[in-house]
Amino acid sequence: MSIDEQTLGKRFVSTLRSPAARTETLARQGRTFSADWIVRIGGTAHLIRTEAGRITGCEPGLPLLRSTRLSVNGTPRAWHELWKPMPRAGWHDVFALYKRGEMQFEGDIQLFLAHLQYLKDVLNLPRKETC
Repeated sequence: MSIDEQTLGKRFVSTLRSPAARTETLARQGRTFSADWIVRIGGTAHLIRTEAGRITGCEPGLPLLRSTRLSVNGTPRAWHELWKPMPRAGWHDVFALYKRGEMQFEGDIQLFLAHLQYLKDVLNLPRKETC
C-alpha cells in the first residue's frame, strides 16, 4: 500500500482550516495553550499557530528562522492509520505510535504533556473526515 504524504498533508491542513477545528468546545479545552508548533507528516512540516486554544493558522512548510515550541513528527503510515475512522489497536493513539517508533515528539515536552488531551484532540480531527 502506498501512502501519499501530500494527500495526508492536504487533508490535515483542510481539516484544521475547517469549522471542526474552530468549535467553542475545542477552544475552551485549550484556552491556556498558545504556541507555534509543528506537525510533520513524513518529510513535510506544517506550522500551526494556536492562540488561547484557537487555531489561527495552519500552513504547509516552515518560514526561515521561525521558532516553535513543539514538534510532533510521524511517518505517513502513522498518520494514515491514526486517522482511520476506527484505528487498529497499536495505531490508535500518539503514544501507541511513539511506542511503535512511528512517531516522535520534540521540543517543550512539558508543554506537550500539560496540554496533552487538547493536542491529541487537534491531531485526531482528520479522523472525523472521510478517507
